[in-house]
Order: sequence, then C-alpha cells, then structure tokens
Amino acid sequence: MASLILPAVNMARESGRRVSCVNNQKQIGLALHGYCEARQVFPAAWVGFDKDNRPAPLGPTGWGWGAALLPYLEQLTLQEQWIDYSKQVCHSDHRRVLNFPLKIFVCPSDRSEEKFFLDSFLMLTNHLHDYSHADHHHDDMEFAFCSYVASFGSSDLSEVVNVLPGEKFKSNGAFYHNSFLPVANFTDGLGNTLFDCD
Repeated sequence: MASLILPAVNMARESGRRVSCVNNQKQIGLALHGYCEARQVFPAAWVGFDKDNRPAPLGPTGWGWGAALLPYLEQLTLQEQWIDYSKQVCHSDHRRVLNFPLKIFVCPSDRSEEKFFLDSFLMLTNHLHDYSHADHHHDDMEFAFCSYVASFGSSDLSEVVNVLPGEKFKSNGAFYHNSFLPVANFTDGLGNTLFDCD
C-alpha cells in the first residue's frame, strides 16, 4: 500500500510546486509589463558602461533585469535600503543584497544550491580573466541563486570578449547588454515572445 501512496504524495507535492513556479513566472511577467508601462521600455539583461560612459558589457554598473524589477515585485523597500545604482553591483556595499534570497526568483522544484560565488560562475563561463581588473572586487562575492533567466537569444555569451569598445553586446533575444527595448521592437507581439524560462 505504501508503494502506491508515496508516488501519489510526491506527485501532489510536485503539482503544488509547479503551480508556485508558474505563479512566480506570472508575477515576473506582470513586473516586466509594469516596468515597461512606467519607462516605455523593458529592462536590459544587464547594464554596463566604461569610464567614458560608452557601452561596455564587462564594465560597471553590472545591474541586471532582476534588480530593475524589484519595485514591481513589492520589493521597493529592499531596493531603497540596500541598493545604490550609482555603484557597481560588485561594490562591497551591496554584499547583503546580492546574497539575499527572494522566493519569487526561485522555482520550488529547483534543487540547485541557494547561493553561488561569482568566481565559480566566471570559471564555468570562461570569463574569469575578464574580471581580473582592479575595478572589480569580486574575489568572494556571493550571490543568491535565481531559477529564471531573461531570454538573451541564440548568441554565445562567451563572445562578449570580442565586443569592441563602445559597442553593445547584442543578441536576438528580448534582453541583452544595455538593450532597453520598447514594445514596438516586438513585431510578432508580446504574446508570441519568450521573455523568461526556468
């Protein structure tokens, strides 16, 4: 009897986790629309400029779409108290917010580690050498994990090292370096556009 009950219980639990995950994605989608309604563009995958204020995919500030959506995910207080957007994401003042977990960004079925170190991620993506400049203080930067990603498109992220100074690192997805795309760019309509997935 137990062999029949346990699978049923597990299936019910997974069904509940799926509902929660779908709800997370719905809330993120609504937040994206809230951001766009307020600013007439969608957030960029991440923001980066060099010291001369030219686009630089590996430059500061480095803040991404998740941080941009905080006010639209009922996290305005967290943003106002813990984030200074004039400072780069890896600034020591931001350590507390970077590893602060938000349930809205984590699928309950995701069994990944709750946090990760930036160096470990950069080694996996072959970008460790790109962040060795003195402006980047990230040796032990710890980040909260996120199950959802913005749709960058089909371009290879490793090609970021080949982007010329002053150029955006573009792709064919809805979100890329300094993208800030308006609704008009989505010619197939937003209902036919993949924004994020788990």
